[in-house]
Amino acid sequence: MVFLSNYLLKDKPRFDQVKRPLFRNGRVAIAFIVSVGVALYPIYVFPLYHVEKYQKIQDDTRKEIDQKKVQPGGMRVWSNPFEPKSSRDKDLD
Repeated sequence: MVFLSNYLLKDKPRFDQVKRPLFRNGRVAIAFIVSVGVALYPIYVFPLYHVEKYQKIQDDTRKEIDQKKVQPGGMRVWSNPFEPKSSRDKDLD
């Protein structure tokens, strides 16, 4: 009986000797997900939570631009389509 148990245990590798490719692939997948998250943070997440900062930058850069002069083809400057028509027509002048 002892001989049989020694024989069966001899061929099996110990737990620390077992290769775990699934664990290695899992680390690769997690590393990929984390790297995509790190890459997207400054592009999407930061501006999403700091809207005021980007609005201030946009206002500063567009301060000196006269939109009526820049508008192509004599088109009118954008106005809110949900405003009553009378206040939109005043912008045409």
